[in-house]
Amino acid sequence: AQIVKLRCPGLTCWILQRVCVWFREKRRKMAVARRNWTRPAHRRDGCLPWVTRSLIFLSGLALGMRLMTPREVSMMEMSPLLSMLELSSNHVEDKHTMIQNKVIPPGAPKGRNDPKNGRRGQGGGQQKGRDGNAKGQADGREPIIIKGMPHFAVMGFAKCGTTTMMKYLNEADGVFVPQQEMCFSAKGPFVQKIGGLIAKEYQANQTQPYLVGFKCPSQILRSPRVVQYLPDTRIIVGLRHPVLRFESFYNFRVNNGMNPPRAEKLIGTCCMTCVCTERFNFHYFLHDLGKTSRSREEQQLFLGRNETTSASKYIGAPIPNKIFLFDVEQLSDDDERRSSKFREDLQHFISIRKPLHPIIHETPGKKWPSTEKQMEVDAKKIDICQPLYDDIRAELLRVGGVASKWILQYFIQ
Repeated sequence: AQIVKLRCPGLTCWILQRVCVWFREKRRKMAVARRNWTRPAHRRDGCLPWVTRSLIFLSGLALGMRLMTPREVSMMEMSPLLSMLELSSNHVEDKHTMIQNKVIPPGAPKGRNDPKNGRRGQGGGQQKGRDGNAKGQADGREPIIIKGMPHFAVMGFAKCGTTTMMKYLNEADGVFVPQQEMCFSAKGPFVQKIGGLIAKEYQANQTQPYLVGFKCPSQILRSPRVVQYLPDTRIIVGLRHPVLRFESFYNFRVNNGMNPPRAEKLIGTCCMTCVCTERFNFHYFLHDLGKTSRSREEQQLFLGRNETTSASKYIGAPIPNKIFLFDVEQLSDDDERRSSKFREDLQHFISIRKPLHPIIHETPGKKWPSTEKQMEVDAKKIDICQPLYDDIRAELLRVGGVASKWILQYFIQ
């Protein structure tokens, strides 16, 4: 939109307009192919009706969207979590209605702010004071109140106790965490997934109010999206000794049937779906959260390679989110005093009312059906302490030393 407003000669302006149209059409086709959306019969139907109708078929949800500009519609395509900010949707498949951050069971009378109600403030049944919460429902149950969803997120790092934390918090009273990774980006319909899961969970948990969280170990790598869509969500980040984390991460990939390159060759950079020493610079990604002063002395820890370029490229204003940092060893600490203090801190951070019980460690990964196959896979796993991996251990220790210094001196000072 900014490009086409430039004052330029007629031919140049025409070319720029055609480029914009081509790029927009390409993004639309990619969204259609990725999400199996339906296309309107006529182009004159416009972008907004097409997106609105297509969203009806996504996970059985019809998202209540206000009138949008084309720019906002494109943001909806690229970032489904945007619609969570205006949570007002119908769960068609399970006949649940999600209105004004409430999940209301079938047969409930319409509340005060129900857009289907016609006149504002007049419900189709008994109301609860001025708030208009529905009462007198078909099954006599109160709606689940979910304000500011999600309340917390386990966002990093992979192989740092995130699965254990997810399952552990889900067992706490008054907490709901979907038992699968729920990452949001240009892909993955985050809103549809978590909205459907919460609506179904109501069947089993009835009147219990929830603190809602989710787990995505790689979300910490996309901190700008956290700022944009989850400013009030509290972030939980796990850390682990780089050498032990590398061994665990590599063997996890092998156990799941992948064929990564030889471990001794994974020093340096790689793609974000691979395992290499570049991904073990905890301080790069924590630095991107903008929680430190970024003094000249601090920036000296980011000199070398490309880290100063990558860090300065993504750093914006400090994110408002509160962060809970823990080491994976704290999940299995035998010292009862320290373990109790850790659970107490975690409880207060998330605002859980009742004390947390002792932690039971979870070991994720694929379990092969036959013993022979499991032994074949285990034979491909590495022992990071072998002399063959001296070089990679040395690099990981260097990375860990820099990260430790920055975290202790600047991040949690």
